[in-house]
Amino acid sequence: PAATPPAIKTSAEYDPRNPPPLTPATASYTAFLLASAATDPVEVALAAVLPCFWVYADVAQSITSAAAASPAAAAEGGHPFEKWIATYAGEGFEESVRGAREAMDE
Repeated sequence: PAATPPAIKTSAEYDPRNPPPLTPATASYTAFLLASAATDPVEVALAAVLPCFWVYADVAQSITSAAAASPAAAAEGGHPFEKWIATYAGEGFEESVRGAREAMDE
């Protein structure tokens, strides 16, 4: 059986220089994305990665909206994945998602 990666409880615990091992599903999906980007027409490669962009932006926006609706939760010290949320709920990332969606629509 595959080793269970260590639990990461907060974004502060993640060290990109020493990431946890990939699960088989993550390794397969990453290999698919890399193969698509390397060998498929750009439209197919964009279609392969667009769900990641779109879902991350939607999830981050949902968390941000829920936190804004609950000031008590924000007062308790913030969210354990605050850095992740700030990245994917940020306007710069939103712009990149809009750009990718527009490119797919063309």
